[in-house]
Amino acid sequence: MVNYRNQLLQSADKEGGAMMKRQQYNQTWEELPQCVQRYLQRVAPEPLPNLKSLSYQQRGKVSLWDGRWDNFTSSGLITAGGLVLSGIVEINSAFDYHYSDVYVEGQGHRVGYQSGMCMSGILYAQNIEFRFTSPLYPLCYDFLAEGEDRDAKDINKIEGSNWLLDSVLTPLLLRPEAGVVTWKADKTHKDGKELPNSAVVTLSEKEHEQVWATATFNEEGLMTLLEYTKRRTIPDPRPGKRPSYHMTKWECRFSEYQEQERGMWVPLHVERGMVPWGSFTGKDGDDDGFLLDYRADRVALEYEFHD
Repeated sequence: MVNYRNQLLQSADKEGGAMMKRQQYNQTWEELPQCVQRYLQRVAPEPLPNLKSLSYQQRGKVSLWDGRWDNFTSSGLITAGGLVLSGIVEINSAFDYHYSDVYVEGQGHRVGYQSGMCMSGILYAQNIEFRFTSPLYPLCYDFLAEGEDRDAKDINKIEGSNWLLDSVLTPLLLRPEAGVVTWKADKTHKDGKELPNSAVVTLSEKEHEQVWATATFNEEGLMTLLEYTKRRTIPDPRPGKRPSYHMTKWECRFSEYQEQERGMWVPLHVERGMVPWGSFTGKDGDDDGFLLDYRADRVALEYEFHD
């Protein structure tokens, strides 16, 4: 199997932290929306030194199906060139669920398997291929297999979204000098007026595979919310039946900002959930229909900079 972690680090060394194939990203500071300028001045006041990588760990709880929460731990590596995230969900005392999310130079990969006293590792899933021979199939399907229709573009977008969600830990990579993302004003649908506290951030390797999210900032200039859409996979328990898909809105909420090296401020707590279209509110949701399925604390952040 490809060692994506080493690939990311080697790319960071070779390119000096610049994102490959992103020379079109030459946005200037003056072109940033005012709320983005305020945010970056708050969390990453200086463009230098150039950030090479961040290694970090997470611990928290995830809901793989309605009404149940399981502990998980994960470790990640993020660079300008992508993300490698590996974790373990503790299903019960008998077995665990292992997963890996990868985004390297625009290509997404997803791998998962289970292990335990009663079962050996029996799940293969990489990039856009998913094969399940496990009793956990109906439980882990949606957690693992978005884009199960073997559409590489879907997997690339899903894993690109994961990079965006964790990029708040590396705000230096969100500055225009890094050349990794672009920002533009968020506008109302009715009259096209620019919204003062939100902006759209876009990460893209290829023009037809753009990954974007809408960021919201509080009065202190900190990012508190990222909103994005993706297809949710609904498995059909009947043998031989293909799953159905629904476009869903997802939110990632950030809190507990703390200062890190070189004056960076990053959120150490994150909560993620789905917001159903319309006014539906589930039993695990709050008043606006937010259905929480993931919450985590970031620990042991280790930054490495280029000289």
